[in-house]
Amino acid sequence: MSSFVLHANWTDSALHLWGERLAETAPQPDGDPPRASDGAIPHPAALTGAELRAALAPLKSASLSAAADARIMLRLPVHTNAGGRMTPVPSPRAAHTAGLLEEDGGVTTLDAVSVETLAVVPADAAAVLGDLDAALERAADEPADCPFVAGAGVEFFITADRFCQWLLVQQRFVPGLVQDISGGVRGLWQPWLADDHVALRAMSLLKAMPPAARAAIDPLQHDAWSVVEDFLVRVCDARCRAVMTRENMVETIESRRTLPGAEAEDPHVTWLAGLLETQDDVTAVGQRRTEMLKRVRGWIGVLDQRSSDSAWRLCLKLAEPIDVPASQTMLAPADALKWNLTFHLQSIESPAVTISAADLWVLPTDGAMVSGKRVDQPQELLLAELGRAARVYRPLEEALRKSEPAELALGTAQAYEFLREHRQLLLEQGFGVLAPAWWDSPTARLGVRLRIDSPESPVARAAGVSPGGAGPAFGLHTLVNYRWQISLGGAT
Repeated sequence: MSSFVLHANWTDSALHLWGERLAETAPQPDGDPPRASDGAIPHPAALTGAELRAALAPLKSASLSAAADARIMLRLPVHTNAGGRMTPVPSPRAAHTAGLLEEDGGVTTLDAVSVETLAVVPADAAAVLGDLDAALERAADEPADCPFVAGAGVEFFITADRFCQWLLVQQRFVPGLVQDISGGVRGLWQPWLADDHVALRAMSLLKAMPPAARAAIDPLQHDAWSVVEDFLVRVCDARCRAVMTRENMVETIESRRTLPGAEAEDPHVTWLAGLLETQDDVTAVGQRRTEMLKRVRGWIGVLDQRSSDSAWRLCLKLAEPIDVPASQTMLAPADALKWNLTFHLQSIESPAVTISAADLWVLPTDGAMVSGKRVDQPQELLLAELGRAARVYRPLEEALRKSEPAELALGTAQAYEFLREHRQLLLEQGFGVLAPAWWDSPTARLGVRLRIDSPESPVARAAGVSPGGAGPAFGLHTLVNYRWQISLGGAT
């Protein structure tokens, strides 16, 4: 049976684990607990670092074995009874497991409490949380196999790490450059949370954060978002950096760094070195450092050009060909058959209100009223949105070569690829995408057709049998050429 509750806090850029004995096994000191020199009350039920390390040894976690001994201060409920004796209140999980009732009388306030911890660096945090998660999964079948009861903080940071993994799988991370309080500059891989659907997930995670997970006394000042953001940024950076190191990506810049003065002349190499190597230091001073920070921040700003309060967004509308005779819908189309992908600005508040790019280019450059809604600098907004969308759907780069882009012509295979592969990605990035009405219908005319071509054999010619007709010459020994064709909305 588990004899302690395992808690987790993120502070000082590390995951800190500490154990709380179940109430009936915790020592009960006489009198008030002595305060440490920093004013904190040592938690009487907390395991020492050595006890916690021994208790978690059955997990056989290599990353946990590498954790350092540490001590942190937490702001926790402390109960002062009628006699003036002060005692940290057992955590809800410990009290529930031990079946304790709330004490009557006295006053409960928040006070500084110190505990010994095992500090896990960001590079090992994901592995440790994964080991803890696996132990809890095994405990669901065999409770005796788990040496601890998971506190709310452990459960929360396991969930936060899963969110971090999801961000990486979805490729929602970008390289960055930050300046610390000492003035130093370092490269950093950071999660990208600006997309609407990602932001919603992040907000759900934030709302699920228990107070105990942000109880650490540190510069983050118990702010829930600051704790979550610091965790996500540092764990994301550690995960990305581990991949770059494992793949030895630093080799890609070694040739440029060995050239005399190359690193000093090319800030990109300096930045990349801080992203690809184990160490994140970026050697830049003075004006060069300022210029690097300005450029990187400007680049990141371009990624987030459409702010959350923007009233308009790019909308792409795919129109099916209208020049296909009904009698030819089951035949291979002519080479000239095209699907038009037209560009529009769409009101976010009223999606039915759109401005086609063809009409937009004749509007005043400073702005105009459309259906009672103001659009400022419509031409610049369209170009900026197309540039942003081109990072998701590369063929849009072709349209951007034109002075007044309004549409993009696609072949049938390209139209199918756009609807199948890119439409959802664009929607997730906050763009509007209008597909033909039948695309989302359960009876959509979408399929695959097999076209078989066979060269006419001498035997077939002699017998007067066509290559596609029935006859003795059409067998396994006959060469057959086949081609899969996409049938999309009646066109191929």
